[in-house]
Amino acid sequence: MWQHNSCRLEWEGINKAERKGEFALVTGKAAAERIAGATEALSATVFRTARTLREAGNDLWPEAGKGGGRAAAHVERRHLTNLAIALAVNEPLLAVKFIPVYRSLVPDKPERHATTQDSGQVASLLATNGLFNGKRRLGDELDRLLDVLAKGRIAEELENAGLYFEFYIEQRVPRAVVGFHVFDPLDVEDLTKPEIRWLYRRPHMSSNRVEYDPNFSFLPPLLITRTALIPVSLFVVMSELWLETQRHHAKTTARRSRRPAVLIEE
Repeated sequence: MWQHNSCRLEWEGINKAERKGEFALVTGKAAAERIAGATEALSATVFRTARTLREAGNDLWPEAGKGGGRAAAHVERRHLTNLAIALAVNEPLLAVKFIPVYRSLVPDKPERHATTQDSGQVASLLATNGLFNGKRRLGDELDRLLDVLAKGRIAEELENAGLYFEFYIEQRVPRAVVGFHVFDPLDVEDLTKPEIRWLYRRPHMSSNRVEYDPNFSFLPPLLITRTALIPVSLFVVMSELWLETQRHHAKTTARRSRRPAVLIEE
């Protein structure tokens, strides 16, 4: 399981820049360094995965321009989500094929995403921020999550509720589950309360397929399927990177707007 180690998130170069009122450009290399440093993943694994995505093209990971500096490519939300999916697949070459598949997964039963009195505060928090409401594909939801995690104490509350993303690495029936514990702060001693699990599956599946259920009993009993569980803490790290990129863009835009106009004589 990936772990968010906040005490290791201090990156001297970024912190010094922030103290000066500047925000460094988060390049693909810098993002891989931060993600490797804040998780239990081996640095070599993160770098190899990011490099494979970059070399595969299709904008799976930012490709640096020649000369670096201002030409260095910066990470966008979609790049960070792509890397998270690739780390779940854990086989870079296979991940190149799987990323568009997992991004395109749709809610199996959108009506189950509606909150009730028994859904708990976390479900209400997700609904208030328009997250995992059964209206978007999984890739779009994960991209949006990177924006929302930077607001107030949302990241802390979702981590406390154990929000996770479980990927089923299976080529025939790829799918993923968004899950979290259904308990409020006053109920923290009662861990017997159930989890909410929302299934995402391929769109346009045959109408005569066997009905899905939470235990995935529609699969042949002899089929071995590998799963990967990614906690929201990995996306918390990624949201910090995305926030730094946005701040850098805002600062750059502000500087350009303050440049004096150049008079061109004809």
